[in-house]
Amino acid sequence: MAVAVILLLAALVAGLEIRPLIRKRMKKECWSFAVLSAIATTLAIFMVSEVNMPNPLNGISVLYQPLHDWLSALLR
Repeated sequence: MAVAVILLLAALVAGLEIRPLIRKRMKKECWSFAVLSAIATTLAIFMVSEVNMPNPLNGISVLYQPLHDWLSALLR
């Protein structure tokens, strides 16, 4: 039920926002709105469905951990 409400609201907002962009022939803004809206809608559906999503900070930590270790050993 909640997923249907999210999709309905996303469609309503898209309908209200995209029409003026198409009339003014703002193609880039229309595409960027569509992409960002799709990302936001997907994340909202995942959140309502309680899908376990990884924290982006964990990935950053994995990338920079070797640098941290090397600098820590260098400064000791």
